[in-house]
Amino acid sequence: MKLTIAATEFPDFIHWQENQDFQYVPQFKTIRDEEFNDGQMLILDNHHFENCRFGNCHLVYAGGLFAFANCDFTWEVNLSLTGAALRAEVLLAALAPLKEDIPIPFRG
Repeated sequence: MKLTIAATEFPDFIHWQENQDFQYVPQFKTIRDEEFNDGQMLILDNHHFENCRFGNCHLVYAGGLFAFANCDFTWEVNLSLTGAALRAEVLLAALAPLKEDIPIPFRG
C-alpha cells in the first residue's frame, strides 16, 4: 500500500506579535530510500520519510509533526500511541457516544 500523508499544520499560536518578522520552520529529520523491517521500532515524531518501505516494524507516535511521502507499507506494521496522541485517542473514544450532540464546528 502506498501512503502519502503529513501532520505538518502551521501553528497559528507562534504569531503572538503582529509586526514580528518570523518564519516558522519545523525541525524534521528527513529519511529517504530506506527499508525498515525485522521488528525495528521507529519514532514518527519530527521525521519525514520519503520513498521508504515499511514491513514488520513498530511505529511509535506521540503527537508531533511527521510526514510520509511515497512510502510503501508491505507487511505487518504495528502502531503505538503515546503522550498527546494517546490522550487525544482516549478523549475521542470518550466523546464518541456524544458525537450527535457535539456542535458542528467540533465534529471530525
